[in-house]
Amino acid sequence: MSSACCVPDCKSNYPPTTENIRVYLFPNEADLKDQWLRKIPRKDFTPTARSVVCVKHFKNDDVIKGDILTLPDGCEEVRARKRFKLKSKAIPCIFPNLLSYLSDLNMNSLPFRKDPEMHCESELQRSNKKKIVEFLNADVIPCFD
Repeated sequence: MSSACCVPDCKSNYPPTTENIRVYLFPNEADLKDQWLRKIPRKDFTPTARSVVCVKHFKNDDVIKGDILTLPDGCEEVRARKRFKLKSKAIPCIFPNLLSYLSDLNMNSLPFRKDPEMHCESELQRSNKKKIVEFLNADVIPCFD
């Protein structure tokens, strides 16, 4: 099992979960490491050599999931990576279990919730259509003789 994520309130790779979430070590570059530490809302945290952050805290654009290979005939092919990799300047910025102002999670990317009145109205329309179909099926005249 992978190491557990060091972000507060993140339960990735903690027992009893059987799910194995990808994790990334803190970068060696001092400036980038400082940016990670500023973004992760953990007071007086000093990462160890084994401290990790899980993939759930990075934007999809920051994770490299495949490589573009140029074949001998000049064509390019995308091959999936077995081990995903972070872009060199990736910074954790998504913290769904924390207060919204601590996360860069775009609210527009969340699923749209219907207005309850609209939901009731559409349920009523579906119900009316079903009743009309049932009525038309039951209102068959067998013969005009």
